[in-house]
Amino acid sequence: MLKTAALFGATQGIGLAIAEELLIKNHKVYVSYRQTSDLSPLAKLAEKFPDQLTILPLEIENENDYRVFFEEISKRNKKIDYCINCIGLLSKNSIQPERKIEDINLPSLLHLFMVNTSPTLLIAKYLKPFVRSTKSTVFCTLSAKVGSISDNKMGGWYSYRVSKAALNMAIKNISLEFSRINKNSITIAIHPGTTETELSKPFMEQAKKRYKIHSAKESAKNIISVLESTSPEISNGEFYSWDGTQIPW
Repeated sequence: MLKTAALFGATQGIGLAIAEELLIKNHKVYVSYRQTSDLSPLAKLAEKFPDQLTILPLEIENENDYRVFFEEISKRNKKIDYCINCIGLLSKNSIQPERKIEDINLPSLLHLFMVNTSPTLLIAKYLKPFVRSTKSTVFCTLSAKVGSISDNKMGGWYSYRVSKAALNMAIKNISLEFSRINKNSITIAIHPGTTETELSKPFMEQAKKRYKIHSAKESAKNIISVLESTSPEISNGEFYSWDGTQIPW
């Protein structure tokens, strides 16, 4: 059955791979982009799937852009089956994971909250009417295992960890609210595993010594598999790994 998906953070890496996999499955896909310089990979997909892919601008720090994004979808579709947020940041220029608390820099901390935490809340705010009108909306945000308080045995990476832990709480809250307005809705977080993307590139050599490494295409297939296998009876407000196992909050 043809489904409708809204996808955020799809100009590269896992998000782009998810967009392609959903298009191959013949779904209608709406994706956001932040800068015109990011459009080349999406433009290639649009040439391949002209009747399925719609590309819309969205500046993640501008709340009005989220409202407009969903308004554009509502002009064409009254339902959203999948809403997937792949927006995230680990390091960039002067923003680097901290080894000790003395390394914390307030602007970097606040920026990681802006990128890793707030988009999910704003997406949910404007997704809510679709949750009411869709038989079963699956809302998924890519999180990170390092955001699990129970799993934290090493410390460090303060800003990234706390922004992802806050994201996980947002997912739990949203799941409770959405389930009140539609008992068939599903809201989950997924840890995609260590994936070869720009986000993980600076840390890949160390990661290869400890973790299974996935390509973006593999991670996309794994994430979609988790989404397709979940149901309101077994999953809502939970945190899953790429292989479908549950991660403790």
